[in-house]
Amino acid sequence: MGTLLQIPRADAPFVLYTNWSSTGMGAVLSQRIDGEERVVAYASRSCSATEANYSAYEGEGLAAVWGVTHFRAYLQGRHFTLVTDHQPLMWLMKNQTLSGRNTLWAMRLQEFDFEIQHRLGKTLQHADGLSRNLPSGGEVEWVVMAAGVAED
Repeated sequence: MGTLLQIPRADAPFVLYTNWSSTGMGAVLSQRIDGEERVVAYASRSCSATEANYSAYEGEGLAAVWGVTHFRAYLQGRHFTLVTDHQPLMWLMKNQTLSGRNTLWAMRLQEFDFEIQHRLGKTLQHADGLSRNLPSGGEVEWVVMAAGVAED
């Protein structure tokens, strides 16, 4: 039996869950519909050798930027919620003394209208699983979208 995904609705708010591990990044795009969250899409990709060595703060920042950029078509021009299990990431957009890649990431995210929420890691098992269960060696990226995807 396949996973049931929600076709995106223009009238429902989006929620984006992101997670990073030294293996890869995962993102889950969902919408709140009739008081219930429904998944619209899953995405993941492997980390490069350099990304695998990032600190947790940098890795979670990278995952957030990658997830938002990956789902740009759904998120740009709309208010959405970005959910992370890494509490220090909440300060990325508020910190006035960023440097290096953190400055670049903050600039990329400024074009989006979102709020960051922290939730415990055990509540983000879907994004966490996508960030860890990837084939090793090389870049792998895949997305499952609601539009026209069916499994027997």
